Parts: sequence; structure tokens; C-alpha cells
Amino acid sequence: MKHYLIISITVIVVCLTITSTFALKKMRVVSLAPNLTETVFQLKRGDCLVGRSSASNYLKKTKNIPVVGDFGIPSIEQLLLVKPDIVIATVLKDQSIKETIKKAGIKFYMLPTNSIDEYCKTVKTLGKLLNAEKNADHETTRIKNGLKNYVAKLNKIPYKERPTVFWNIWSAPLMTVGNQSFLNDFIY
Repeated sequence: MKHYLIISITVIVVCLTITSTFALKKMRVVSLAPNLTETVFQLKRGDCLVGRSSASNYLKKTKNIPVVGDFGIPSIEQLLLVKPDIVIATVLKDQSIKETIKKAGIKFYMLPTNSIDEYCKTVKTLGKLLNAEKNADHETTRIKNGLKNYVAKLNKIPYKERPTVFWNIWSAPLMTVGNQSFLNDFIY
């Protein structure tokens, strides 16, 4: 009986150690889209980023993260060098790249953000992937409450008195928000 108790306790300790080791494993992430890179930082998991697109340069924190290609156009060689567990993107110029990444044993997630609802779904997905569910819940609540407050203020302004808006999101080449972007939802 004493033998079984010692073996049982040993098995429990080993199982708990293995479980906690896997739970603490930091995901190695490559982001191929600047908005996803910024979202990972918003979820306080920027330490998971091991690669980024050249367009992911808005935050100063990204400067030391290796560039593995351009927005939606990764260099497979550079991507494999950083040994990611997952790759996240909003678009890919060449859809066959997704299969190449998967064949290399890397999980690939296409995370669209063309609306606020899609952004919130993406945040929740990233929260699960990066073990940051609490931060993801906080972010989606922040966005939804901010939008609700904004719309309440906006509705007090007669439509004819609302300003015309140009939102510069990129300077070279000059880019603005289109009607298929979640940023357009903020302009209303």
C-alpha cells in the first residue's frame, strides 16, 4: 500500500511538472501584418514575436524583431530561420505560401480584420493562442466601449455638421482608410 502511495504521488508530481512546463511554453510567433503585430503587443505578448513583416515598424518595440519578409509576402527561408510555432497574417499575396508554412510543421492562422467584429474575433483568437485571454477580453471590452461612447457623442452632432475625414495610415505610398477596413467603422 505504501508503495502505491509513493508511486501515485510521483506520477502526480511528474504530470503537474509536465503540464506546467507546457502551459508556460512561450509561443514563437511571426506576424506578417502590421496590425496583427500591434495587436500582439496590445495583448502584452510582444515577447512572443520572433519575426515580423517589414511593414510592422510603427512601434519602436518592433525594431529588434527580425524582418522575415514584406506585408503578406514572407521569405520562407527567413521565416524558417526564426523557428516559429505559429504564423499569423491578414492577407497573403501567394496563397500557396500557407501550405508551404504548414508543411514545415508551423501552424498558420489567417486572421481578417476588415471590421470591428472581425478585429474582436481576431483578438479573442490571439488571446487563446498566446495564453492571454484576460488581456484579449480587456481589449475587446475597451474597443466596444470606446466605440459605443464615440457613437453616442457622434449622434449628438447633426450629420451636415460632421467633419470630412482623411485618415493617413501610411505615408509612402500615401494610403488612407477604405470602406472595407475596420478603421472606416471608427470614422462612421
